[in-house]
Amino acid sequence: MPADPLAEARDITIPVRPGMTLYPGECETGKEMHFEPGPGQPMTCSHWRMTAHAGTHLDAPSHFVPGARNIDSYSPRELSFRAYVCTADPRERDVTAFLVDRHTDQISLCDAILFHTQPKRGWEDAPFDTHHPAISHDAGRILAGFANLKLVGIDYFSVEPYGAEPAHTHLAILGAGMLILEAINLDGIEDGFHRLVCLPILLKDSEAAPTRAILLPDARE
Repeated sequence: MPADPLAEARDITIPVRPGMTLYPGECETGKEMHFEPGPGQPMTCSHWRMTAHAGTHLDAPSHFVPGARNIDSYSPRELSFRAYVCTADPRERDVTAFLVDRHTDQISLCDAILFHTQPKRGWEDAPFDTHHPAISHDAGRILAGFANLKLVGIDYFSVEPYGAEPAHTHLAILGAGMLILEAINLDGIEDGFHRLVCLPILLKDSEAAPTRAILLPDARE
């Protein structure tokens, strides 16, 4: 019998649930029970209301680039990556151009980069932090220049510094045809190379979708 390929899988997904942190202005996540068990009624059926950017989610290029690819245009093969996890300097507010430059060699060997900025869990239930770690505009432009990169991820609800207008980080990364993976949980994940699989809900013609994201050991190591 072959070894279970998922035996060492690490789930880096933030669950979608009512009351969770949302980007300001997004609709609240809600759950209502349409059917609940009772006399002669064993069935349960829940109705959910949420933004396409709820919890762990993927942004497709069409989120900021008119006419670009939507989330449902990606095949499962396109959603498996060799990813490099990189911990940002906790003394810096943002992922900086210096940090990206320092990891050029590693980034050139992968097709996804995941930035670990949060020191501990709990941020997904706290009020939205307008000073959250993000990817600086300079760093975003450098990342957009890597022809091998297909995805950029971060462990907060946006790669963009809050209030940035225009949203240069989104525009650079999505404009380069890359995906953005936001609100992942990298607690306990070691820096280095991993296999990333992230499968979004197949929302037709959507710019984004909630996503289940897992890390597996990198087969090349």
